[in-house]
Amino acid sequence: MNIVEKIQKRTAQVYLELRQKNLVKLQDIKILEDDEAYNTRLKICYVCEQFIKDKNKCNICGCNMKLKAKIHLFNCPLEKW
Repeated sequence: MNIVEKIQKRTAQVYLELRQKNLVKLQDIKILEDDEAYNTRLKICYVCEQFIKDKNKCNICGCNMKLKAKIHLFNCPLEKW
């Protein structure tokens, strides 16, 4: 399963859980970070000792951080954001 499929699956799971409790409608779910939050996340990654600059990847989770930082549901494995 690639990263896009994982994102779609997790988003669907969260949505269904919240819908079953009548807490949310699809348009209420924030999926992507706005530009300001995205850039803040990336700046944190760029100065982190676990960031692999030439691959744009985290040494801990192995994710492409340019993609991961944009997805609201994702978090830093070191809890920096």
